[in-house]
Amino acid sequence: MGLVDLDGEHPPAAKLARFRESYAAFAARLGLTRLDKEASAYQVEGQTPPLLTFDQTRQHIAFLLTGMARAALDADLLLAPLSVYPTESDFQITDDPYVRNVGSLMAGMSDALPPYRQNLLDLAAEYQITRCQPDPVPLFRSQGFHIHGQLAGRSEPLGLLAFTLLLRSASMGAVTAMLKGGPFIDGFCDAARLCLRGKVRSAGITGSWIDRAISPHLDPWGMDTVGALVSTGLANTMARAMLAVYHEGYLYSAPHNPMGRLRPDTPGAARNCTLESTAPPAMPHAGRLAAAMMDHQFSNLAAEGYFRRHGANLEPLLAQPDWLALFGPLSLETLSANETRSDHEASDATIQTAAGVMSLGEYYAMKRAFMQREIGHVVGDEEIARVYDTFISAVEGEGAHTIAEFLGRGPRAGKGNWGRLLRQAYEDAGGAPGAKCPDAVVAMVRQVHQALVDRYAG
Repeated sequence: MGLVDLDGEHPPAAKLARFRESYAAFAARLGLTRLDKEASAYQVEGQTPPLLTFDQTRQHIAFLLTGMARAALDADLLLAPLSVYPTESDFQITDDPYVRNVGSLMAGMSDALPPYRQNLLDLAAEYQITRCQPDPVPLFRSQGFHIHGQLAGRSEPLGLLAFTLLLRSASMGAVTAMLKGGPFIDGFCDAARLCLRGKVRSAGITGSWIDRAISPHLDPWGMDTVGALVSTGLANTMARAMLAVYHEGYLYSAPHNPMGRLRPDTPGAARNCTLESTAPPAMPHAGRLAAAMMDHQFSNLAAEGYFRRHGANLEPLLAQPDWLALFGPLSLETLSANETRSDHEASDATIQTAAGVMSLGEYYAMKRAFMQREIGHVVGDEEIARVYDTFISAVEGEGAHTIAEFLGRGPRAGKGNWGRLLRQAYEDAGGAPGAKCPDAVVAMVRQVHQALVDRYAG
């Protein structure tokens, strides 16, 4: 989530400190998790623990948004929880050793790969970004909703299977499209896209698509590849080294990518293996976010059930129509095409699955029936229906007409195309698509902020 000063400028350090103090006081009363610093001083990352039901998850996200809304009021700041930090800014980097190290690594990798350096220059020129140097971190303004799911035990084959079924399939593209919205960067509104996160990430090393996570134990060349990345300092853990990418003869690690990552070295006594989806963008509707979290959990359960029956053999999956459509592996070209299509159309986009093209409503109707059959005896048919009906109702029927309606409590809350609503608010404020209109972007941010305050801090 991004923070913006009341005048549309980047917030001063004193206000950022006040925001954190206020949030910490609120969090202490409700047991919310901490706020983490992000790469930019103007971004914060909230965390919500895994919960058992849709209602619990939605309520916890609502508590998190309540804490942020109240803290923003106390600090005289605006909330900008969009897929990309939207307002004109120099995007000052957080003064933190870890952030500086990550920034140096990103800059070094981009410098070593000439296409990425040119991509950054092109991005800055296209969107008229003049207040910061075209380096990877100041231009890395995307804001995400990362979802972590623990897998059963530490089975590496199960982790590789789950990576393939959840992150290499239409499942990832569908949930990402449901959350997309934010055609703005540095006060500029893209004329063609309703969400800029995919394009911003594709300009640097974070836009590299992963064919599959490398196993140092199961791949004949895995030990050499992982060892090379770790020994040269291009990856500081085995989990990052498993996400290896070859590009024009260069070998590098891409832990932040458009898909996600497998983490077999999670610390702690349980030594759990975690599958993390890094694809979904940030957006401020608690119901859609909760449904995305529960979908990830349900999909993990289905993958574990499949693994118990078939191991890592994909032949049974390819022979079952609904398994194939929902979780069939896609080529990297198809994954990228799904991403591009939803960048342009957000939740109105169709999704290419391994069995054909589907609308999001059709996809989630199939997934609802599938999950009730596969894990209904564990989770309950009604609980499954509540999750997927949230997505289906969001894209079918009449949607919200304004940002306030979308984020409010009425019958059209959470319904419709979030990206189109944001662009319409920008145009209503006098902004033109395909142009830099910082005042109109700030006016749009004020609408989002006020809707969140009315809903969660009123």
